[in-house]
Amino acid sequence: MNRKPTIPAEHRHSSRQADNQDGPHDRWADGKPTALLVLADGTVLEGQGFGATGHAVGEVCFNTAMTGYQEILTDPSYAGQIITFTFPHIGNVGTNDEDIETVNLAATPGARGVVMHSAITEPSNYRATRHLDSWLKSRGVIGLAGIDTRALTALIRQKGMPNAVIAHEPSGRFDLAALKREAKAWPGLVGMDLVPIVTTGQRFTWDETPWCRPQPPPPIFFHSSPMGFFSPTGPAIRLRPANMRCRSSVT
Repeated sequence: MNRKPTIPAEHRHSSRQADNQDGPHDRWADGKPTALLVLADGTVLEGQGFGATGHAVGEVCFNTAMTGYQEILTDPSYAGQIITFTFPHIGNVGTNDEDIETVNLAATPGARGVVMHSAITEPSNYRATRHLDSWLKSRGVIGLAGIDTRALTALIRQKGMPNAVIAHEPSGRFDLAALKREAKAWPGLVGMDLVPIVTTGQRFTWDETPWCRPQPPPPIFFHSSPMGFFSPTGPAIRLRPANMRCRSSVT
């Protein structure tokens, strides 16, 4: 990986809005980076920010799971870490109040930051109650998208999990020198007492039952009256949603 890697144009997300005064090239200009991942060795990765603003220091790791990003982000075992997701469609099922791996919502979340290749995928799931971006903001988790996560994952596999600072500033103005110093000076997770960060200060009674799939919506009935349609091999079989019912009258 280069000392100061650049982001291929196809991996960037432009935030510039075209108007009638912009020239043809200006309308396709790349947006100014609004988030950074600054590694302890001085490597700087630029991208577009989401979630909470500010900066946080932690250990960069990666996760290859295709599902369960909300559980991963709230798992206490990720305390003090910045998670790099290799799966591209993070956010596709939104978030809810059930898929959380900590009983103490007021405690510091497990992960300190999240890194993704692409922008958050719009949610499309009947269990979704909130967009991932607003959920991350409410939990104070900083997000960065638009970098080559494969290259970052390869770096982690070859050299181990680096310490880094993840920063998000919508204006795109960063004190890069200060971020590099903070990333380099952070002692890391080895020997760090993380229990006070993720533990709860009160007693809980576990009274939840196993999760059950909600009942499907009531069936939708259709009545058709085909006339003169016969098949020597019998009726055709067509696939339809489970909640659809059909009654046919042949005359």
